[in-house]
Amino acid sequence: MIIGISEGFHDAAICVLEDNKIVFASHAERHSRKKGDKYLHWYQLSKIRNNRDAIVAYYEKPFSKNLRRLYAGQKWKKPRLKYDVSFRHHESHAAAGYYTAPFDDCNIIVVDAIGEWDTVSIWDNMKKVKSWKYPYSLGLLYSAITQRIGLKPNEDEYITMGMAAFGEPLYDLEPLLLMNNHCGVGNVWKDARPEDLAASVQALYEKKLLELVNMCPKKNIILMGGCALNCVANSKIQGKNIWIMPSPGDAGSALGAAALGGMLGGALISCVLLALTMANAGGAWDNAKKSFEAGVEINGEMTYKGSDAHKAAVTGDTVGDPFKDTSGPSMNILIKLTCLIGLVVAPILGGHDSDEAMAMTQEVNVWVDEDGNKHDIKGDAQFISEKEISVNMTTSDDGKVTAVVTTKINENGEESTKEEILEGTEEEVKAKIEALKEETDNLKGKKIIKKIIKEVEENK
Repeated sequence: MIIGISEGFHDAAICVLEDNKIVFASHAERHSRKKGDKYLHWYQLSKIRNNRDAIVAYYEKPFSKNLRRLYAGQKWKKPRLKYDVSFRHHESHAAAGYYTAPFDDCNIIVVDAIGEWDTVSIWDNMKKVKSWKYPYSLGLLYSAITQRIGLKPNEDEYITMGMAAFGEPLYDLEPLLLMNNHCGVGNVWKDARPEDLAASVQALYEKKLLELVNMCPKKNIILMGGCALNCVANSKIQGKNIWIMPSPGDAGSALGAAALGGMLGGALISCVLLALTMANAGGAWDNAKKSFEAGVEINGEMTYKGSDAHKAAVTGDTVGDPFKDTSGPSMNILIKLTCLIGLVVAPILGGHDSDEAMAMTQEVNVWVDEDGNKHDIKGDAQFISEKEISVNMTTSDDGKVTAVVTTKINENGEESTKEEILEGTEEEVKAKIEALKEETDNLKGKKIIKKIIKEVEENK
């Protein structure tokens, strides 16, 4: 079983493959009802915990991505979840499209905001042939213009696409592609109509997309990445067979990571078994040849060096020697490398020693008895109570802090909402919030706590 996960930044998702078939796939926001939810839901996480022998594949390379984040002035961010293998962000995008497409021979175009360093890449089947690196990014510029016209970036781009039909492409945005648009484009063209800015960025994206398509010699084209959702631009492509999987963004990368994990796992297992067979076969022929020096009893008669049987063993050893001489050293390297990664490198890069990962597991799936004692849930426990807390904190000019705390409780399918207003200094308000988090409602019988979600927005 292979489990692919996309998590940590936006649009978290999971895909479970068994016997080359998708047995489970879901988008986190469909469970949490939180748009673009960046963390997997407790029900999705249960698929990982209930299949501990499965290979967990992560959709990008955390170490490489964090190097880019540091370069861009962002914080280092470790994955919450343990994983066994990881793949490049754009590689997961490409794999998700390639392994779901109706054709085998194709070019793949991946366009999104950013993965690790790639922002645009072109693939010949599953071999990358060309790429554009950060800060050059069509996706980041499109999101920055979305923010500039008053919409929410990484979410409302579809509105920008629709708004473009009501404006004129009056502005040359191409020079902005060479800038770092992570923090937006500022108040450029202050007097510009939002419709005209939307039309300008849409025109630029359509122009660049057609240039990318013209770079692809093959008739079959796969479009992947969040930008592949721009259906207006996609409609401008002519003379090609186009495939876009239903979820070409980061959510779909969970399927790509699972597919790559299955391919890698199968290839490694097959190659290791072949190497073992070759090494053993080579050793057997060599031992057979050398045994004639002491003599071998065949059908009751002793046979020695120089006999026909010995000559046959020598002939076999001409094949056996290359077998063991090629597979033996590679097996030695594989064993040493596996030990090195398992003991030293994996715990550092994979976050296997992360306290954050442990905290996630305990928080998401525990039950509390009448005495207030917490217990791990095992098996198919049913959740009977769910509590969600959201906090919106504001600070006035005189330093007074006001926090609106909204508590939603789902008890056996019945929902209730309670809102409290907390006032005081910042330290006093935060202390009251912490007290609310620790508060346990007096419910009869056993209580299951699914998840506590805390959203704090500080406006100072």
